[in-house]
Amino acid sequence: MNRIGGMTTCWETKKDKTVNKETAFIRNGSKLLEKLVDICDGKCNSIRRFSATELKKATNNYDPRKLLTEDSGYKLYRGFWQGRAVSVKKFKDGDKEYEYCFNDIVYASKMSAHKSFVKLLGCCLETQIPILVFEYVGNRSLSDCLWGSEEAHYFSYSISIPKGESHVSDVVKGTLGLIAPEYVITGNFNEKLDVFNFGVILLMLLSGQTLYDRSRPAEEILLLHHVKKCVEDDRLNKIIDSTIIAEGAWPGKEQQLQAFAAFALRCISLKEEDRPSMIDVSKELRKIHQSAISCRQQQG
Repeated sequence: MNRIGGMTTCWETKKDKTVNKETAFIRNGSKLLEKLVDICDGKCNSIRRFSATELKKATNNYDPRKLLTEDSGYKLYRGFWQGRAVSVKKFKDGDKEYEYCFNDIVYASKMSAHKSFVKLLGCCLETQIPILVFEYVGNRSLSDCLWGSEEAHYFSYSISIPKGESHVSDVVKGTLGLIAPEYVITGNFNEKLDVFNFGVILLMLLSGQTLYDRSRPAEEILLLHHVKKCVEDDRLNKIIDSTIIAEGAWPGKEQQLQAFAAFALRCISLKEEDRPSMIDVSKELRKIHQSAISCRQQQG
């Protein structure tokens, strides 16, 4: 903003733009460094720094025709950078979005080495809210594969539990039927809430059904209640996804599905002490997976 002859103008000079760019970079870089040191402890993967100009060019100045998906906090664009397709995540202005942005950078960077997670390539720190660049994996998410939804999933709502602590007291965003019931009472977030959440996702994969469905009986509107009731009534086959059924039979298939369902129900036990740890979740799923592979190999 400049003052000319007693009048105030809102025109930005080239110098102003440079200062704003530098201020944003210092502010964002400091915030990112603080998060990385606090959470990743130096164990995250290296990420590239993109310039604002590069990302404008990659997305054709954020051409609406390149928009993949959006929600209340961000827009996700398809871009093209150095001969490869990328996904460019541009957050909307706001304090909450600013925090979500750094959650995305930190947690995505930490998980990028895992083959099942979308890899974070880098970010632009020159804008008021950093812009993120992910590898491009198409515009199909898990929910899209299950129900045709176009919603994209990233790490924005993640929070960390400090080393040496068993839980944190924080405002956690969650979806009805996904978040564990004890959080509503205690307001404390711990690892067992993640296990509950993951258990519900396992049920979604098993059944191919939505988390919340009013067409089901009143006491079974939530998927977890629906599955529990079907298992209690010995009606497990009624909730198996038709895609799984269409794969045909193989030795041990029914036992594997029963084991999978039983384990998912353990994950959503009402008492958090009855739920397995995330490490045990990984081990059990690997065991079920290896059992399925072995049975198919025996089938020939």
